[in-house]
Amino acid sequence: MSLPTGSLRADMSLVYRLCTNENIKGVTVRLQDIDLVGPPARTEFFMNLRPVCLNIVVADRNLERALSITAALVADGHHVVRAHDAVSVLALAREHVPHAVLIDPNLAGADGYQLARRLRRGILPASSAILGLTGTDQGPETRESELAVDYQIPARFDVVQLSGLIHYARKTRP
Repeated sequence: MSLPTGSLRADMSLVYRLCTNENIKGVTVRLQDIDLVGPPARTEFFMNLRPVCLNIVVADRNLERALSITAALVADGHHVVRAHDAVSVLALAREHVPHAVLIDPNLAGADGYQLARRLRRGILPASSAILGLTGTDQGPETRESELAVDYQIPARFDVVQLSGLIHYARKTRP
């Protein structure tokens, strides 16, 4: 990215915000003056960013949806494990200490919202987000389901935005 002379202070402010963002690590910044004789005509600014790799459990009875969610999250650089029943979710949550759990409310072996409450009561760290895979575009059906999860993901969602939703849900945890 090339910057005109005089805008370096504002752009260094942007660099500072990126470097202190908890969702980005491995920031490398290099500034280089282009004109070596006299005042610089412009400064080049190079940055490499790596998003934070999160541990995520995807708990869905629908194998096809679980695979597509997993593929999208792995492509974003996250470590993802899948479960298709409540017993497996509990075991994986204990073993992997996930930053986020995506739960199908109709998971085999237990109500997904009851499972979410159980995960909250001592299995997951307080900073972990729980997102409900609602299966409808209408949102949660009851207030109880809203209280069990941090965020509801509708049936039709953009897998490209999924990592952003997970980071958002984690950031807004009390």
